Amino acid sequence: MSQEMRLIMAIVLSGVVLFGYHLLFPTPKPEMATTQATEQAQSTQAVASQAQPALGQNLPEQDNFSQPKVDVITEGETVAEPKDIVIETTQSKITLSTRGGLLTSYELKDYKREAKEDSPVKNLLTETKGSTALFLGFKGYSRLTKNKVFKVIEDKKINENVRAITLEWANNMLRMTKTFQFDLSKKDYAITVGYTLQNLSALDLTVKPYIENMIKQKPEPKEKGGILSYIAFDRPDMFSLYYLEDKNLTYDENWKKFSGERQSTGNIYWSAIADRYFMFAVIPDEKVAQTPSTRFARQDDSMVNQLFNGEVTLTPQQKIKGSYVAYIGPKIMSNLGAVSKNLERAVDYGWFSFLALPILWLMTFLRTFIPSWGVVIIVLTFIVKILLHPFNKKSMQSMKSMQQLQPKMQEIKKKYADDKEKQNQEVMQLFRTHKVNPMGGCLPMLLQFPVYIALYKVLWNAIELYHVPFMGIYADLSAPDPYYVSPVLLGVFMFLQQKLTPTASTDPMQQKMMMFMPVMFTVFMLFLPVGLVIYIFVNTFMSVIQQYMIKHDLTMKDILRGKFKPDPATV
Repeated sequence: MSQEMRLIMAIVLSGVVLFGYHLLFPTPKPEMATTQATEQAQSTQAVASQAQPALGQNLPEQDNFSQPKVDVITEGETVAEPKDIVIETTQSKITLSTRGGLLTSYELKDYKREAKEDSPVKNLLTETKGSTALFLGFKGYSRLTKNKVFKVIEDKKINENVRAITLEWANNMLRMTKTFQFDLSKKDYAITVGYTLQNLSALDLTVKPYIENMIKQKPEPKEKGGILSYIAFDRPDMFSLYYLEDKNLTYDENWKKFSGERQSTGNIYWSAIADRYFMFAVIPDEKVAQTPSTRFARQDDSMVNQLFNGEVTLTPQQKIKGSYVAYIGPKIMSNLGAVSKNLERAVDYGWFSFLALPILWLMTFLRTFIPSWGVVIIVLTFIVKILLHPFNKKSMQSMKSMQQLQPKMQEIKKKYADDKEKQNQEVMQLFRTHKVNPMGGCLPMLLQFPVYIALYKVLWNAIELYHVPFMGIYADLSAPDPYYVSPVLLGVFMFLQQKLTPTASTDPMQQKMMMFMPVMFTVFMLFLPVGLVIYIFVNTFMSVIQQYMIKHDLTMKDILRGKFKPDPATV
């Protein structure tokens, strides 16, 4: 069995074990404080009971995520007609609503909802109705401004490329302004949200600014029946919670078991709601001295994320200012890095990120002069295969030598059947005499293992493959092969690879099991993205050629000269 087949078999079997383990023993949720549902009920009741708060009255808030059931009307409140403001940037079309002062629509011009020519563009907020982004609240007083209509006090261009929109709401107690800055030219998907809060009352007011995204969860996919449902390793692409604290990335993708509220306080670099390819991330104000905190909650079928800057006490007439940076868009490493280097951690490549990041850079570099991502994957496969060729060749030669020594090893086993110690000594002497390393076939495989895992991570997470067509056959390289062509071809070439692979085993049962492996891998590949299957197929195809050349002592010069058969004397 070749090192590629051993590697792939190890990956698949490891995947089966890990899948079964996580199925039986789910990963425990991050340790975060939980707010009881009773507190939410008390908070809602408090809203209804304070329909007419007195001037300067502090409204203690239990951080209820739900919208108030009764509007809180206060003295001297801003009166304005609701309106939608449309902002067009290079990469997006955004709708800002003055009701609540938040985003209600966010179209991505470079991405479609489905992998079809006539598909509308992807809208991160309206595809799941009820989603809103970048609501700015103040713990203790945000219920006053939930669903309130803000007045537009300024809409201007700071310069040729930056548009700033300032909204204001006030009553006899507070004056709140929100300023949204949109860069119309840069494709980094960043939005700056600034705020000003002034205490107009005669009492001290304690507030805690926060920014909030409320994203409606996608419909959960129906579970498929049949025998293949037990080996489907693809995960539903649901929205999940993510945050980076003290360089440690925490995320929870188990939506079915997500309930209540969770919070974490510490050195929070960013907090986000994200799926496989897109994210809603917010970054705290670096100028705020207080320790930031993040909170998540499940509100019916929505996931809510709040990021707090820190608590501040306002004396009468005192004014505070602050800001957040938000990233709403695709998880493209270069765009994430342009906003914050720490935001790049949102794309998690696991233990082998030190290999995955150079591979991603190489793919991006190749794409600058290769028009197709599918072709980029094929070229990448050739490059990786050439770089690993010395290890593959060494492994094949070692396995071939082991196969040639098999008869002599069997003789030693028969001769010293009753003396295991002597048997091992003679076998080791045989290896030394013929200069054969019994681990020579395994060590190269172990060296390649991190590379394969890194490649898998890159191709699995690559937003670059999202809804990207290939060869006029496949509409989406990030989806499984709908025609099952590539997995079947892969199985055929794996069978050929088995035939060409030298084996030291003489056990008929083991040999039959090895011949069954291509069938198992073919079934497994039915559920992987076609872009990843293309990589494995091209790699296997090249391995078949490589093994044929090694088996018949052919060099690359022989192939270039048109010599595809060994000399009769060497056969």
